[in-house]
Parts: sequence; C-alpha cells; structure tokens
Amino acid sequence: ALAGCTAWSSIYPVDVLRSRIMAGAGRGGGGDGGARGGGEAGGGVVRAEAVRLYRSGGARAFYRGIGATLLRAGPVAGVLLPVNDLALEALSRRYAEQG
Repeated sequence: ALAGCTAWSSIYPVDVLRSRIMAGAGRGGGGDGGARGGGEAGGGVVRAEAVRLYRSGGARAFYRGIGATLLRAGPVAGVLLPVNDLALEALSRRYAEQG
C-alpha cells in the first residue's frame, strides 16, 4: 500500500495534466498531449496546460483530489496484488502440466 501511495504521489501532477488535456480534446483543446511535438508554441500542449493550471491555482492545483486517490491506493493494492499472484500461480500450474 505504501508503494502505491508513493507512486501516485510522484505521478499525480502528470496524471492531472493528462486528464485535463484529454477532457479538452472533445472541446477542441489539445488532444495529442504534445506527443508529436506540435501544439502551441514553446513546448506544446502539455506545457501550455501546465502553465494554465499553475496560473489558475498555483502548485496546489496539481494535487487537487490526491486525497481520494491515496485512500483508494491501499485497497486497490490489497486486492490486485494477491489476485495477480493467484492468477500467475494458476497459469503456471496449467502450462506446467501441458509442457
């Protein structure tokens, strides 16, 4: 759970930018995330959106909503990791019998 919280804390600002860019794609906004180097002058869509977000709410705007995400990280890790281990074990047994 701690690893999940640490991971989310480090990538959350990027995820906020991604979500804002994707939401803007339907309204004629960015959409490509600047991935192809196009977009607005001076670094593309990602940079422009980061500047807009910072101007509208400062550094705190990049972490708005992180509390709910961190509350979710523990239970998600507590369920997904054991399920992944069980699935891996079941698949390993099945293919070991065939092989």
